[in-house]
Amino acid sequence: MNEELAYAVIEPGVTQSQLNNHLKERGIRLWVDCTDSTPEGSVIGNALERGVGYTRYWDHFGHLCGLEVVLANGEFVRTGGGPPNLTWHLHKWGMGPYIEGLFSQSNFGIVTESRRLAYARTRRLQLFHLRTRRRRRLGIHDG
Repeated sequence: MNEELAYAVIEPGVTQSQLNNHLKERGIRLWVDCTDSTPEGSVIGNALERGVGYTRYWDHFGHLCGLEVVLANGEFVRTGGGPPNLTWHLHKWGMGPYIEGLFSQSNFGIVTESRRLAYARTRRLQLFHLRTRRRRRLGIHDG
């Protein structure tokens, strides 16, 4: 976990709950978006399956930054950054084509490590759900 540059190095099997507890126990003033799934779910698994959250950082796959992947032939691929990948944990786009999407909801490789961007903890976060029968008043027109 790098508090100054706001990212976490995540390996397979690390759960949302474990990451959250790690941040709290060490007094790290960062947080990651909560998941729409169980707190016992994998951080990387949720992101690779395009899981979402509830804040402005809701796109979990979009907030991965650099993947380390083992391909079927045993070769390693590292995405993000640029040669020699000194910034792969901070700069998702890197040099050349963007290939991270190949490893989302697929079997093209096994992600063995990723960087997950984190954010400064807010003093307060309040979520709410709104439901109305008068959708037209909100500017929502069906059909």
